Amino acid sequence: MRHYRRFAPALDLGAEALGRFQRGYEGFDAENAEHFADLPDALGRALGARSTLDHWRAGKTFEAELAAWCGRRRAVGLGSGTAALALTMIALGIGPGDEVVTSAHSFIATALAIHQTGARLVLVDPDPSDLCLRAAAVEAALSPRTRLILPVHMHGHLAEMDAILALARARGLRVLEDCAQAAGAAEGGRRAPIGGTGCLSFYPSKPLGGLGNGGALVTDDDDLADRVERLRDPDGADPLLLRGARTPSFLHPVDVELLRLRLRVQDARQAARAERAARYAARLGALRPLRPRAGVQSAWASFTIRHPRRDALRARLLASGFETRVEYLTPFFDSPTLAHLGPFGTLPVAREAAARGLSLPTRPTLDLSDVDALCDAVLRFG
Repeated sequence: MRHYRRFAPALDLGAEALGRFQRGYEGFDAENAEHFADLPDALGRALGARSTLDHWRAGKTFEAELAAWCGRRRAVGLGSGTAALALTMIALGIGPGDEVVTSAHSFIATALAIHQTGARLVLVDPDPSDLCLRAAAVEAALSPRTRLILPVHMHGHLAEMDAILALARARGLRVLEDCAQAAGAAEGGRRAPIGGTGCLSFYPSKPLGGLGNGGALVTDDDDLADRVERLRDPDGADPLLLRGARTPSFLHPVDVELLRLRLRVQDARQAARAERAARYAARLGALRPLRPRAGVQSAWASFTIRHPRRDALRARLLASGFETRVEYLTPFFDSPTLAHLGPFGTLPVAREAAARGLSLPTRPTLDLSDVDALCDAVLRFG
């Protein structure tokens, strides 16, 4: 189970408590039910394909629709969000001897994608207000070996992109945005990726999720898109092939069809997420919830509060039938997987996020009455 450690506190309460779940965090069944009427035709297209060429055509159709939805020129579907990050960095020429500056608050996949290129991971503590990067903190982490800035748009909010992009232009650096949790987030009329190049994840729990794994590069850079298309295919002739595409990396045909259905309703689903977040914010402001910067329309992947007795609160909510999430139980930079790459510094903001952060569900199918009931339960706990 991929996220067992995140679910373990719930599982340890036993099957009886799990059976009382009335307000689950994700609710994939309810979201998928909205597509039941269209699924026979969608599955028919995937299962009725006569050849891999038909799958390729369907994938290209989805890529064009995704790029248009993001307001960008190109999209390239890939096997996961991690693969999208790694292959894009390799296509940009990032490799051994280079440094990539990124956020200390993210899923470990961001760091592993950087490590896969052979580049050195440089971590920056995010801003405590939204757990996203600010340009001043990024600038302090730059060195003569920095080649790439990789902001992570956590919890659906956006990093300080205009200032980061200006800094990158002044220093001659590339910017690649990790948009895994921020599909649809916008600022100044621009959807993420704000700077024109970023990677999405279609893992089911993401704001734009499919059935299994999957990801995509979205970009205005045609040359970059062409190179990533070659790198995802191990039969390609790209000189970076051995480093970048040891295995094929494609979207599954069934996920392609489901994601096409998702795109048609994604704007409405994002508005529903924002409505639930606003309801939380109106009542839980004393718990220092994460809030997007002024002018940012968050994708609201979650509504995250901070509480000094977070684990006790989470257990109480679970016993009352409310499933919540911790992102992440342990900061990724403390993982034994990355121990040989450190030390990474003190990073107090990221550590506090792991110790006190609790994410409440914002899924569009969550009843507003359940949002109110969850707020009541949190406030009763104190």
